[in-house]
Amino acid sequence: MRQSGLLILLVVALAIFAAFSVTRKQSGERPITAEEHDPVEGARAGRAFSSAPVVGADSSTEAARAEECYAGRAPLDHEQYVAEREAHIRQVMATLSDSRNAEHLLSVALLSQMESENVDRALLDKATAVDPDNPLIAWNQLLLCMEAGGVNCDLQGVSANAISADGDNGMVWLQIAALRLRQDNQVAAIRAARRAVASPGFDDYFIDTVLLIERALASVGDSSFQDRIIVSMGLAAATSASYDGILEHCGEIVASDGVWVELCDQVGARMFSEGSSLAVNALGASLQKTAAAHTGDERLIAEAAARYASFQQHYRQFTMSVGKNNALLENDERVLRRYVEDFAIFGELEALIRLDAEAKRLRNSPDYDQCNFVPRGY
Repeated sequence: MRQSGLLILLVVALAIFAAFSVTRKQSGERPITAEEHDPVEGARAGRAFSSAPVVGADSSTEAARAEECYAGRAPLDHEQYVAEREAHIRQVMATLSDSRNAEHLLSVALLSQMESENVDRALLDKATAVDPDNPLIAWNQLLLCMEAGGVNCDLQGVSANAISADGDNGMVWLQIAALRLRQDNQVAAIRAARRAVASPGFDDYFIDTVLLIERALASVGDSSFQDRIIVSMGLAAATSASYDGILEHCGEIVASDGVWVELCDQVGARMFSEGSSLAVNALGASLQKTAAAHTGDERLIAEAAARYASFQQHYRQFTMSVGKNNALLENDERVLRRYVEDFAIFGELEALIRLDAEAKRLRNSPDYDQCNFVPRGY
Protein backbone atom coordinates (compact mmCIF):
# COMPACT_ATOMS: atom_id res chain seq x y z
CA MET A 1 0.00 0.00 0.00
CA ARG A 2 1.31 3.49 -0.82
CA GLN A 3 2.64 5.35 2.20
CA SER A 4 1.07 8.77 2.72
CA GLY A 5 3.19 11.89 3.04
CA LEU A 6 1.86 12.16 6.58
CA LEU A 7 3.21 8.75 7.54
CA ILE A 8 6.59 9.47 6.00
CA LEU A 9 6.93 12.74 7.87
CA LEU A 10 5.82 11.14 11.11
CA VAL A 11 8.66 8.66 10.81
CA VAL A 12 11.05 11.49 9.95
CA ALA A 13 9.78 13.44 12.95
CA LEU A 14 10.65 10.55 15.25
CA ALA A 15 14.23 10.53 14.02
CA ILE A 16 14.47 14.32 14.20
CA PHE A 17 13.21 14.44 17.77
CA ALA A 18 15.84 11.91 18.83
CA ALA A 19 18.58 14.10 17.38
CA PHE A 20 17.26 17.16 19.27
CA SER A 21 18.61 19.67 16.78
CA VAL A 22 18.17 19.57 13.03
CA THR A 23 18.43 22.02 10.16
CA ARG A 24 17.38 21.62 6.56
CA LYS A 25 19.96 20.78 3.92
CA GLN A 26 18.84 22.41 0.72
CA SER A 27 19.20 20.20 -2.32
CA GLY A 28 21.45 21.56 -5.03
CA GLU A 29 23.23 24.02 -2.74
CA ARG A 30 26.89 23.41 -2.00
CA PRO A 31 28.18 23.67 1.57
CA ILE A 32 31.49 25.44 2.12
CA THR A 33 33.53 22.33 2.86
CA ALA A 34 32.85 19.00 4.50
CA GLU A 35 35.29 19.83 7.27
CA GLU A 36 33.62 23.10 8.19
CA HIS A 37 30.20 21.49 8.35
CA ASP A 38 31.26 18.43 10.32
CA PRO A 39 29.35 19.16 13.55
CA VAL A 40 26.31 20.39 11.68
CA GLU A 41 26.13 17.25 9.57
CA GLY A 42 25.90 15.27 12.80
CA ALA A 43 22.92 17.36 13.85
CA ARG A 44 21.25 16.99 10.48
CA ALA A 45 21.66 13.24 10.28
CA GLY A 46 19.20 12.28 13.02
CA ARG A 47 19.07 9.01 14.94
CA ALA A 48 16.01 6.84 15.47
CA PHE A 49 14.99 5.97 19.01
CA SER A 50 15.79 2.32 18.37
CA SER A 51 19.45 3.13 17.77
CA ALA A 52 19.90 4.90 21.11
CA PRO A 53 22.06 3.15 23.73
CA VAL A 54 19.98 1.14 26.18
CA VAL A 55 21.03 1.85 29.75
CA GLY A 56 24.76 1.40 29.18
CA ALA A 57 24.57 -1.24 26.49
CA ASP A 58 27.92 -2.89 27.32
CA SER A 59 26.83 -3.95 30.82
CA SER A 60 25.30 -7.41 31.02
CA THR A 61 23.49 -6.37 34.20
CA GLU A 62 21.91 -3.38 32.53
CA ALA A 63 21.17 -5.37 29.38
CA ALA A 64 19.30 -7.85 31.57
CA ARG A 65 17.42 -4.96 33.14
CA ALA A 66 16.43 -3.76 29.69
CA GLU A 67 15.10 -7.21 28.83
CA GLU A 68 13.15 -7.19 32.07
CA CYS A 69 11.65 -3.81 31.19
CA TYR A 70 10.59 -5.01 27.74
CA ALA A 71 9.06 -8.16 29.25
CA GLY A 72 6.87 -6.02 31.51
CA ARG A 73 5.51 -3.88 28.67
CA ALA A 74 2.71 -4.53 26.26
CA PRO A 75 4.09 -4.89 22.71
CA LEU A 76 3.86 -1.70 20.67
CA ASP A 77 1.69 -2.01 17.58
CA HIS A 78 3.62 0.36 15.32
CA GLU A 79 0.99 0.46 12.56
CA GLN A 80 -1.75 1.26 15.06
CA TYR A 81 0.44 3.92 16.69
CA VAL A 82 1.09 5.65 13.35
CA ALA A 83 -2.57 5.37 12.31
CA GLU A 84 -3.67 7.04 15.55
CA ARG A 85 -1.16 9.86 15.10
CA GLU A 86 -2.30 10.39 11.50
CA ALA A 87 -5.94 10.46 12.54
CA HIS A 88 -5.25 12.97 15.29
CA ILE A 89 -3.32 15.32 13.02
CA ARG A 90 -6.05 15.20 10.38
CA GLN A 91 -8.62 15.93 13.09
CA VAL A 92 -6.60 18.96 14.21
CA MET A 93 -6.28 20.24 10.66
CA ALA A 94 -10.00 19.83 9.93
CA THR A 95 -11.01 21.50 13.20
CA LEU A 96 -8.64 24.48 13.09
CA SER A 97 -8.55 25.29 9.37
CA ASP A 98 -11.51 27.66 9.78
CA SER A 99 -10.21 29.17 13.01
CA ARG A 100 -10.04 32.91 13.59
CA ASN A 101 -6.90 32.37 15.67
CA ALA A 102 -3.86 33.38 13.59
CA GLU A 103 -1.47 30.99 15.35
CA HIS A 104 -3.86 28.09 14.84
CA LEU A 105 -3.96 28.93 11.14
CA LEU A 106 -0.17 29.03 10.98
CA SER A 107 0.02 25.66 12.74
CA VAL A 108 -2.40 24.06 10.29
CA ALA A 109 -0.50 25.60 7.38
CA LEU A 110 2.70 23.98 8.66
CA LEU A 111 0.92 20.68 9.36
CA SER A 112 -0.38 20.69 5.78
CA GLN A 113 3.12 19.76 4.62
CA MET A 114 2.63 16.34 6.18
CA GLU A 115 0.14 15.41 3.46
CA SER A 116 1.73 17.27 0.58
CA GLU A 117 5.16 18.61 -0.23
CA ASN A 118 4.02 22.21 -0.01
CA VAL A 119 2.60 24.32 2.76
CA ASP A 120 -1.01 25.44 2.34
CA ARG A 121 -0.25 28.97 1.12
CA ALA A 122 -3.88 30.10 1.46
CA LEU A 123 -3.87 29.26 5.18
CA LEU A 124 -0.54 31.02 5.65
CA ASP A 125 -1.87 34.12 3.89
CA LYS A 126 -5.01 33.96 6.02
CA ALA A 127 -2.92 33.83 9.20
CA THR A 128 -0.96 36.87 8.02
CA ALA A 129 -4.16 38.75 7.24
CA VAL A 130 -5.56 38.01 10.71
CA ASP A 131 -2.37 39.12 12.51
CA PRO A 132 0.13 40.82 10.17
CA ASP A 133 2.25 42.04 13.08
CA ASN A 134 2.83 38.59 14.55
CA PRO A 135 6.64 38.05 14.34
CA LEU A 136 6.41 34.25 14.21
CA ILE A 137 3.91 34.29 11.36
CA ALA A 138 5.94 36.90 9.46
CA TRP A 139 9.11 34.82 9.99
CA ASN A 140 7.53 31.66 8.63
CA GLN A 141 6.05 33.55 5.69
CA LEU A 142 9.51 34.86 4.82
CA LEU A 143 11.24 31.47 5.13
CA LEU A 144 8.63 29.57 3.13
CA CYS A 145 8.40 32.23 0.41
CA MET A 146 12.20 32.25 0.06
CA GLU A 147 12.25 28.47 -0.13
CA ALA A 148 9.61 28.61 -2.87
CA GLY A 149 11.69 31.17 -4.75
CA GLY A 150 8.78 33.60 -4.72
CA VAL A 151 6.45 31.19 -6.54
CA ASN A 152 2.84 31.86 -5.48
CA CYS A 153 4.01 34.47 -2.98
CA ASP A 154 5.23 38.05 -2.97
CA LEU A 155 8.86 38.04 -1.83
CA GLN A 156 9.06 41.81 -1.65
CA GLY A 157 5.87 41.99 0.36
CA VAL A 158 6.72 39.23 2.84
CA SER A 159 10.23 40.69 3.27
CA ALA A 160 8.80 44.08 4.13
CA ASN A 161 6.28 42.51 6.49
CA ALA A 162 8.98 40.50 8.29
CA ILE A 163 11.04 43.65 8.79
CA SER A 164 7.97 45.53 10.03
CA ALA A 165 6.99 42.77 12.45
CA ASP A 166 10.47 41.85 13.71
CA GLY A 167 13.00 44.43 12.52
CA ASP A 168 15.03 44.21 15.73
CA ASN A 169 15.85 40.55 15.05
CA GLY A 170 19.20 40.00 13.36
CA MET A 171 18.05 36.64 12.01
CA VAL A 172 15.40 38.39 9.92
CA TRP A 173 18.02 40.69 8.44
CA LEU A 174 20.31 37.72 7.81
CA GLN A 175 17.57 36.11 5.72
CA ILE A 176 17.06 39.40 3.88
CA ALA A 177 20.80 39.52 3.17
CA ALA A 178 20.65 35.97 1.78
CA LEU A 179 17.68 36.96 -0.37
CA ARG A 180 19.50 40.01 -1.75
CA LEU A 181 22.54 37.86 -2.55
CA ARG A 182 20.27 35.49 -4.45
CA GLN A 183 18.93 38.50 -6.35
CA ASP A 184 22.53 39.59 -7.07
CA ASN A 185 22.04 42.88 -5.24
CA GLN A 186 25.33 43.29 -3.39
CA VAL A 187 24.59 46.77 -2.06
CA ALA A 188 21.30 45.72 -0.46
CA ALA A 189 22.86 42.48 0.81
CA ILE A 190 25.66 44.37 2.58
CA ARG A 191 23.14 46.80 4.05
CA ALA A 192 21.01 43.92 5.36
CA ALA A 193 24.04 42.05 6.76
CA ARG A 194 25.10 45.19 8.62
CA ARG A 195 21.61 45.49 10.08
CA ALA A 196 21.87 41.84 11.16
CA VAL A 197 25.13 42.52 12.99
CA ALA A 198 23.76 45.67 14.67
CA SER A 199 20.37 44.20 15.69
CA PRO A 200 19.65 43.87 19.42
CA GLY A 201 18.24 40.34 19.09
CA PHE A 202 19.19 37.16 17.21
CA ASP A 203 16.29 34.68 17.31
CA ASP A 204 15.56 31.92 14.79
CA TYR A 205 12.21 31.02 16.43
CA PHE A 206 12.82 27.27 16.37
CA ILE A 207 11.47 26.48 19.83
CA ASP A 208 8.69 29.06 19.40
CA THR A 209 7.53 27.15 16.32
CA VAL A 210 7.68 23.88 18.25
CA LEU A 211 5.51 25.28 21.03
CA LEU A 212 3.09 26.88 18.56
CA ILE A 213 2.39 23.55 16.84
CA GLU A 214 2.25 21.70 20.17
CA ARG A 215 -0.43 24.07 21.45
CA ALA A 216 -2.51 23.55 18.31
CA LEU A 217 -2.21 19.76 18.62
CA ALA A 218 -3.16 19.98 22.31
CA SER A 219 -6.31 21.98 21.54
CA VAL A 220 -7.98 19.04 19.77
CA GLY A 221 -8.07 15.43 20.94
CA ASP A 222 -6.10 13.79 23.74
CA SER A 223 -2.66 12.93 22.34
CA SER A 224 0.27 12.76 24.74
CA PHE A 225 2.72 15.61 25.23
CA GLN A 226 5.51 13.37 23.92
CA ASP A 227 3.65 12.63 20.70
CA ARG A 228 2.83 16.30 20.19
CA ILE A 229 6.45 17.36 20.71
CA ILE A 230 7.71 14.67 18.32
CA VAL A 231 5.52 16.02 15.52
CA SER A 232 6.20 19.66 16.45
CA MET A 233 9.98 19.28 16.45
CA GLY A 234 9.90 17.44 13.16
CA LEU A 235 7.87 20.17 11.49
CA ALA A 236 9.87 23.01 13.07
CA ALA A 237 13.05 21.40 11.76
CA ALA A 238 11.56 20.95 8.29
CA THR A 239 10.67 24.63 8.10
CA SER A 240 13.68 26.08 9.94
CA ALA A 241 15.87 28.74 8.35
CA SER A 242 18.46 27.79 5.76
CA TYR A 243 21.73 29.71 5.96
CA ASP A 244 23.33 28.13 2.92
CA GLY A 245 23.17 31.35 0.88
CA ILE A 246 25.26 33.24 3.43
CA LEU A 247 27.55 30.27 4.06
CA GLU A 248 28.23 29.80 0.38
CA HIS A 249 28.88 33.50 -0.21
CA CYS A 250 31.24 33.72 2.77
CA GLY A 251 33.05 30.66 1.48
CA GLU A 252 33.59 32.22 -1.94
CA ILE A 253 34.71 35.74 -1.02
CA VAL A 254 38.35 36.68 -1.47
CA ALA A 255 40.65 38.44 0.97
CA SER A 256 40.46 41.68 -1.04
CA ASP A 257 36.72 41.93 -0.24
CA GLY A 258 37.29 43.31 3.23
CA VAL A 259 33.66 44.30 3.72
CA TRP A 260 32.31 40.76 3.44
CA VAL A 261 35.25 39.24 5.34
CA GLU A 262 34.35 41.47 8.29
CA LEU A 263 30.60 40.92 7.93
CA CYS A 264 30.96 37.14 7.78
CA ASP A 265 33.08 37.19 10.91
CA GLN A 266 30.63 39.44 12.76
CA VAL A 267 27.54 37.47 11.72
CA GLY A 268 29.34 34.27 12.72
CA ALA A 269 30.14 35.73 16.14
CA ARG A 270 26.48 36.56 16.75
CA MET A 271 25.34 33.10 15.67
CA PHE A 272 28.01 31.38 17.74
CA SER A 273 27.36 33.29 20.96
CA GLU A 274 23.62 34.04 20.75
CA GLY A 275 22.02 31.33 18.62
CA SER A 276 19.54 29.26 20.60
CA SER A 277 20.34 25.96 18.86
CA LEU A 278 23.56 23.96 18.61
CA ALA A 279 23.20 23.91 14.83
CA VAL A 280 23.23 27.72 14.67
CA ASN A 281 26.16 27.86 17.11
CA ALA A 282 28.11 25.45 14.91
CA LEU A 283 27.35 27.44 11.79
CA GLY A 284 28.55 30.59 13.53
CA ALA A 285 31.86 28.99 14.45
CA SER A 286 32.20 27.79 10.86
CA LEU A 287 31.57 31.29 9.50
CA GLN A 288 34.20 32.79 11.80
CA LYS A 289 36.70 30.15 10.77
CA THR A 290 35.99 30.79 7.09
CA ALA A 291 36.25 34.57 7.47
CA ALA A 292 39.54 34.31 9.34
CA ALA A 293 40.99 32.16 6.56
CA HIS A 294 40.34 35.00 4.08
CA THR A 295 42.30 37.54 6.16
CA GLY A 296 45.67 35.81 5.87
CA ASP A 297 46.30 36.80 9.50
CA GLU A 298 47.89 33.75 11.13
CA ARG A 299 46.85 34.80 14.62
CA LEU A 300 43.18 35.24 13.65
CA ILE A 301 43.24 32.00 11.68
CA ALA A 302 44.66 30.11 14.66
CA GLU A 303 42.16 31.63 17.09
CA ALA A 304 39.18 30.86 14.84
CA ALA A 305 40.42 27.32 14.17
CA ALA A 306 40.91 26.71 17.90
CA ARG A 307 37.43 28.05 18.67
CA TYR A 308 35.90 25.85 16.01
CA ALA A 309 37.85 22.75 17.07
CA SER A 310 36.88 23.29 20.71
CA PHE A 311 33.21 23.61 19.82
CA GLN A 312 33.40 20.59 17.51
CA GLN A 313 34.96 18.46 20.24
CA HIS A 314 32.42 19.66 22.79
CA TYR A 315 29.59 19.00 20.35
CA ARG A 316 30.71 15.45 19.64
CA GLN A 317 31.26 14.61 23.29
CA PHE A 318 27.89 15.99 24.23
CA THR A 319 25.93 14.28 21.46
CA MET A 320 27.45 10.95 22.55
CA SER A 321 25.74 11.38 25.91
CA VAL A 322 22.50 12.70 24.44
CA GLY A 323 21.55 9.31 23.01
CA LYS A 324 21.32 7.89 26.51
CA ASN A 325 18.59 10.38 27.37
CA ASN A 326 16.30 9.87 24.36
CA ALA A 327 14.31 7.13 26.07
CA LEU A 328 14.03 9.18 29.25
CA LEU A 329 12.41 12.00 27.29
CA GLU A 330 9.96 9.71 25.52
CA ASN A 331 9.00 7.88 28.72
CA ASP A 332 8.90 10.61 31.38
CA GLU A 333 6.67 13.55 30.49
CA ARG A 334 7.91 15.59 33.46
CA VAL A 335 11.50 15.42 32.22
CA LEU A 336 10.47 16.23 28.64
CA ARG A 337 8.43 19.24 29.74
CA ARG A 338 11.36 20.57 31.74
CA TYR A 339 13.69 20.08 28.77
CA VAL A 340 11.35 22.00 26.45
CA GLU A 341 10.93 24.79 29.02
CA ASP A 342 14.70 25.05 29.47
CA PHE A 343 15.20 25.17 25.69
CA ALA A 344 12.73 28.05 25.45
CA ILE A 345 14.36 29.99 28.30
CA PHE A 346 18.07 29.19 28.04
CA GLY A 347 18.66 27.71 24.58
CA GLU A 348 19.43 24.19 23.45
CA LEU A 349 22.91 23.81 24.90
CA GLU A 350 21.91 24.76 28.43
CA ALA A 351 18.75 22.64 28.15
CA LEU A 352 20.83 19.59 27.19
CA ILE A 353 23.31 20.22 30.02
CA ARG A 354 20.45 20.38 32.50
CA LEU A 355 18.86 17.28 30.97
CA ASP A 356 22.10 15.35 31.34
CA ALA A 357 22.41 16.37 35.00
CA GLU A 358 18.81 15.34 35.68
CA ALA A 359 19.32 12.00 33.91
CA LYS A 360 22.37 11.25 36.05
CA ARG A 361 20.42 12.12 39.20
CA LEU A 362 17.54 9.87 38.23
CA ARG A 363 19.85 6.98 37.33
CA ASN A 364 21.23 7.14 40.85
CA SER A 365 17.82 7.41 42.50
CA PRO A 366 16.69 4.07 44.00
CA ASP A 367 13.06 5.20 43.88
CA TYR A 368 13.06 6.08 40.18
CA ASP A 369 11.71 3.70 37.52
CA GLN A 370 14.84 2.70 35.60
CA CYS A 371 12.69 1.35 32.78
CA ASN A 372 12.24 4.96 31.74
CA PHE A 373 15.78 4.75 30.34
CA VAL A 374 14.78 1.95 27.96
CA PRO A 375 13.33 2.97 24.54
CA ARG A 376 9.75 2.07 23.76
CA GLY A 377 10.83 0.57 20.45
CA TYR A 378 9.52 2.81 17.65
